[in-house]
Amino acid sequence: MKRRSPGRSGDGERYIAMPPPPGILRVDGRDGTASYAADPSVPFEMRRKAALEMVRWAERAAAGMRAELSDRLSSTNAVAVYCSIVVMERESRHLPVGDVYGYDAMVDYLGGVVTTLPARVVEHGLKKAPTVQDVLDIDQLLRELAVAEAQASMAGLFEDDDRRHADERFLLVQEQQFDRMSGYNQHIRRIAHHIFEPLTRESAQRLGTSPLAVLGIAEAHSRRQERLVGERLGAVARDAAKSGYMSGVRNSSTGEERSAVDGAALLAMGDAIQCDPRSTIEGELGLSSSEAGTILELLSTPLESQNVVTLRSRNRLRRFPVIPLPSGAYVWARPYEFLHEAIDWFDQVLLERKDERLRQRLSAERVRTVETLTTQAFAGVFGQERVHPSIEYQLSSTDWAEADTIIDLANSQIVVEAKGYRLTDQGRSADQARVRTKFKELVAEPLDQSDRARTALLSGAARRDKRTQRTMPYRTPASVARCVVMLDRVDPFITGPLGAHAGSSADVRDQRDAWMVCLADLLMVTTILRTPAEVFAYLTTRAAQTAAGSPRIFMESDALGAWLKTREGVWPAHEGAVSTLAYSSDAINDYFTRDELHARYPEQIEQPPLPLSGVPDQILDALTRLLACDTELWEPLAAAAGQVEPRKWRPLVRDLQRAHTPPRTRHQRKTQTVAKRGRRISETLTVALGQEDAIEQRSDGLLLTVDLSQVTVKPK
Repeated sequence: MKRRSPGRSGDGERYIAMPPPPGILRVDGRDGTASYAADPSVPFEMRRKAALEMVRWAERAAAGMRAELSDRLSSTNAVAVYCSIVVMERESRHLPVGDVYGYDAMVDYLGGVVTTLPARVVEHGLKKAPTVQDVLDIDQLLRELAVAEAQASMAGLFEDDDRRHADERFLLVQEQQFDRMSGYNQHIRRIAHHIFEPLTRESAQRLGTSPLAVLGIAEAHSRRQERLVGERLGAVARDAAKSGYMSGVRNSSTGEERSAVDGAALLAMGDAIQCDPRSTIEGELGLSSSEAGTILELLSTPLESQNVVTLRSRNRLRRFPVIPLPSGAYVWARPYEFLHEAIDWFDQVLLERKDERLRQRLSAERVRTVETLTTQAFAGVFGQERVHPSIEYQLSSTDWAEADTIIDLANSQIVVEAKGYRLTDQGRSADQARVRTKFKELVAEPLDQSDRARTALLSGAARRDKRTQRTMPYRTPASVARCVVMLDRVDPFITGPLGAHAGSSADVRDQRDAWMVCLADLLMVTTILRTPAEVFAYLTTRAAQTAAGSPRIFMESDALGAWLKTREGVWPAHEGAVSTLAYSSDAINDYFTRDELHARYPEQIEQPPLPLSGVPDQILDALTRLLACDTELWEPLAAAAGQVEPRKWRPLVRDLQRAHTPPRTRHQRKTQTVAKRGRRISETLTVALGQEDAIEQRSDGLLLTVDLSQVTVKPK
């Protein structure tokens, strides 16, 4: 490739990223970003030397673009441009996830740069009217900067000879640059309310407000912004109808063009979301001026108070999202995002105010919440009678250990460890010492604990309720599956390569067969998958993927989306290659987005249908009935049914639809005969229609017989 000097020329020439050198694997995002991983088949020293040139090139280019970004913001209305790009980011949420991956992180960074500028520069810019061209050019500059910083961040792969947890450190860097998703609003809101509600009275006494009150203000301000945006768009449409269609504005870097109407709408929406949150707090919520001031102070990041240089820089605006302006007004451009930072915001407020007592209570509520909601999530699927929290099992005549939750199935059990540990900014910054400590705390210890519980339960160890000390007899299981649930998202620690790691008390390679998931993602999965068979099949699939380390999965929604669509399981691991499963969550994103809109506007937005696993309802119903009878072979049958691709159920679906219709033709009689004898669904599963539910182990796999008297067919 012919290389030009890094940075951007005055005529808008785009930054062209260098191709990765030998020994580096590159994965391109559909939005122009890229992530990298070391090729394990190439010696480390060779990779280091080959990558240094690209890293230095990208660092110089990124430095030039950062300087240009600061200059451009200083010469225009930085606040208005920031708000207009916030609008563009909000619009982009309707696009496929692969097209916008990392865009929210870029907008976070842009807001941080605005609060880095001198207050006098920002104040002077407020007198200027921004142009659509300013917005489009700065938006494109942000995208190019993200690509350059992705390449520059590869220095972390080669900066030292300590290879312990190198993959985890690198993935943490990538997460800081591109991934800002902590979960879907429905689940994050439930978690936050569960943590904050017991702290409401004491918080109000000690701080003048409570975190629940601040969440309510954020939602009220978001609704007000939406209302004002709608009013401004209506005005733009009326003006356009009067003046006719006008020529447009083109982004010279991308060729993207906006009509003058689109451009006017973009600026109008950007102006609308600059509405002062003080008006929301005082006018719409009726709080006093002093209360409003207290709340806004607790949420503020003043101008000229930061030094946000790169996408990895610590950016206070993420947690303290209100910008006080020199005029005395405030800007809260993204109140709908505050929910995802609220728990860390509250912890940071308590830390800065040195309120250790309330901070300790917050920590205790984090632990209680992850334990309680984990139990509730599983009980909602398997039933409360099968889900037992706080169970102790006997290790010796005097020694007992605790499992947070044990789920009893027909001939197996699920051991669940629920952890409320917090991954701090230092841990997320990829600091070597902190990563080693956190790997032990977040991965090694829960795996060790659940493996110890599995061993004890498989040996028939005594079991008792921790609270009542009542002995709980149980049938010694044939197998024990494991699940580890954490409050914070810790994907980089889970998706790394297999092998023993420093600080672990056991060989992680040998006992990593567990589904490791954050609480918000567990709530997502148990919202979509509603039957015991589906959840059991998915859990065992995810445990197998974690154990194999292939494919690498950075977002649980991708894993669930791919499982729903094609039953993606373990992929073969090839020497020198990294397989990543990504961009499979569009259907799930669409469901939760529409569900959130329905909750806010029930008269305007219909309740969306749940994404389905593709397993016929009649089969899921039969499996639920068989579990209720603790039928032998339920677990392998549920796993086998959960491995059948949705399209392969179609012949059986037709059988079920015709089951109660008398055959009229020879073909129909033949089809019903096949259905009663058993239709082969997969290599390991045959389904027959009969007079009672039953499972049989045959030489060619499992036979499920479905009770025809229980079968009903929903109208098309």
